[in-house]
Amino acid sequence: MPPRPGATAGACSSSLRCSCSPLRPPCRFWCGRLLAGAALEQVGALVISAVLILFYTRYVLALLCGQTVRWTAQPRDDRGVSWAEGWVRFRGMLAAGLAWLAVLAAADGALLAWCAPLLFGLVAAIPAVILSSRTTWGAAARRWGLFLTPEEAAPSPILRAHARALAPAPLPARPRPALTSLQLAPADGD
Repeated sequence: MPPRPGATAGACSSSLRCSCSPLRPPCRFWCGRLLAGAALEQVGALVISAVLILFYTRYVLALLCGQTVRWTAQPRDDRGVSWAEGWVRFRGMLAAGLAWLAVLAAADGALLAWCAPLLFGLVAAIPAVILSSRTTWGAAARRWGLFLTPEEAAPSPILRAHARALAPAPLPARPRPALTSLQLAPADGD
C-alpha cells in the first residue's frame, strides 16, 4: 500500500508495505518487531564476533606453529548443545574474557569501557551458544514475529500456492461398512 500524502514513511515502509504512521497500529507492530529483531541480532553479533576472533586467532597461531588446522562443519540438526558440552568447548573463552576483564579493570577504566563489547561476547559465550542451539528459541522468535523476512510474515499469493501444492493431501475418510441384511436380521433364538 503506498503511503498516504503527507505521511512520513519510516524504516519499514519499503519492506513491509506500510507507512509507519502513528495512525496505523499494524505498522507499529511490525516496526517494533523489526527494531526488536535488529537489537537482538546486534547482541548476537557481539557474542559471535568475540568467539570468532578467538577461534581465528587460535587457528592462525596453530598454522604459524606448523600444525594442521581443520574447521569441521557443525551439526545442522535439532540437537542442541548441552551445558556440559558448552562448558567444555567454551570455558577457555570464558577464562580469557574474565582474565582480560580483571586486567583492564585494574589498569584503566576507560579502556575497560572501550573493550566492553568484546568482553561481553567472551563472558556470555557459553550461555549464548547453548541457548541459540535450541530450536524452541527459534520457534518462539517466529511466533513473536522476530527475524522474519517480509515474505515469511506475509507470503505472496504465489508462495502460498506453492506451499499448498507441497502440503500433504488430507487422508480420505474411512468408509463405514454397510450393514447387510444378515447383520440386521434377528438371530434364531431371539
